[in-house]
Amino acid sequence: MATTHSRKPLRFSPFCRELSSKKVLTSTGLPMTDADVLDASNWCWCRTTGHQLGPDRGFVDPEDCRSGRACFVSAYEGLT
Repeated sequence: MATTHSRKPLRFSPFCRELSSKKVLTSTGLPMTDADVLDASNWCWCRTTGHQLGPDRGFVDPEDCRSGRACFVSAYEGLT
């Protein structure tokens, strides 16, 4: 007997998965806009380094932590 497995469509965030902030930590989904990352403090950090500088020594913020940056790692959901 064959079974059918349904999968959610993949959703990709435009931001590196290592970009973090208080707002990201308390969110239930992927950040898709700058407003999903930044709160009134505008404070964010790289989870790889634990600082406001990424592994490439560039600043961490939603504008810069995107595809094309050497240390970028894609963030996605929907595999299950």
